[in-house]
Amino acid sequence: MGDQATTDLTYVSTSAYHAGEKSGDHVFSHSRTVEYTGSGAPTAKPVGSERSPLLGDSSVVKEKSSGKLARKLTLLNAIGLTVGSIIGSGIFITPNQVLEETGSVGVSFFVWIGCGILAVGGALCFVELGTSIPSAGATYAYILRAFGGLPAFLYIWTAAFVIRPASRAIISLAFAEYITRPFYDSVNSTNSSQNASLELPSSAPIDDFDPELMPAPTWLIKLIAAICVCILCAVNTYSVKLMARVQDISMVVKLLAIVLLIITGLVYIGQGNDHNIKNFFEGTNVTAARLGSAFYGGLWAYDGWDTVFFGAEEVDNVARIFPRAIGLGMSIVIVAYILANIAYMSLLSADGILNTSVIAVDAVRPVLKSAGALYIMPLLVAVSTFGAANGGT
Repeated sequence: MGDQATTDLTYVSTSAYHAGEKSGDHVFSHSRTVEYTGSGAPTAKPVGSERSPLLGDSSVVKEKSSGKLARKLTLLNAIGLTVGSIIGSGIFITPNQVLEETGSVGVSFFVWIGCGILAVGGALCFVELGTSIPSAGATYAYILRAFGGLPAFLYIWTAAFVIRPASRAIISLAFAEYITRPFYDSVNSTNSSQNASLELPSSAPIDDFDPELMPAPTWLIKLIAAICVCILCAVNTYSVKLMARVQDISMVVKLLAIVLLIITGLVYIGQGNDHNIKNFFEGTNVTAARLGSAFYGGLWAYDGWDTVFFGAEEVDNVARIFPRAIGLGMSIVIVAYILANIAYMSLLSADGILNTSVIAVDAVRPVLKSAGALYIMPLLVAVSTFGAANGGT
């Protein structure tokens, strides 16, 4: 028999991961045992394999490879990722759909709570899967492990070509709606006597204002949405760090928008304006089909709770962090959504909610009476929706 030698090769590469976080070192160890035959030419085969009929009895190969991502995501990172991925455009564009399908503010309020419970249930299932299968890829990894390559491929193909592009298009349209609103509000306040209701006293109902007085043209909305998608593609292609900065800024801004909305609603109620929520269940019209459609709209706003599981291999301790991140993150989102809906329902009548495409802007009108102040909310929501589209690009 020939002499036996072992060679160990280590390849180290560095690459930026997870939205501009610190670069992670990827170490791939490659060990190989090689036996030299009598002719002096080394031969090799995988570790533990039987004798090869092609290479001969003297061929022995032992090969082992492994790769790991740097585990640098902490509990705070995971909570921020959960909250930032969920709060985006949904809470600013779907409340009118939920109300339209239920018919009353009371039932729509409980639908939002029910959607939160369902989202928590799904997230807890992923906690179990994520701690049992701590692989990057989340849904893809779980389907691959449970059902094999074909179902996993079909899922990832559908997500890449249908689900993700469609959701990004909807969010980009919401961005266009809000970013154009301040300019058309300024036109309305200058050219229309109907907009004198901008100076309504805080106790006046919002019904006197027509939120669709002069909407932005459809072609302009679609053009801005398309530009938004192109910009996001360019940003994500050019630099992961730049994409991360955009996400960090939008995270702060979206929380400011939610807080501003909640404070506005509480101030309005504190002034004794509870006329919009006195008849809580008036107009209720619920069927199984309508209720399902209402839940569909509410669950859209909770979409994104699975994002943190895509980075399972970068989380410091999945068994400890995943349950806590989902528990705390989902609690923050549910409380924020409930308070935001209370603000909507108190600031706007049922008709006011149904007749607007920019609910967050029209909701703050009774308190933010100055036309200058009305620039704040649409710009905050526009940045929030831009960040939501950026997060899934």
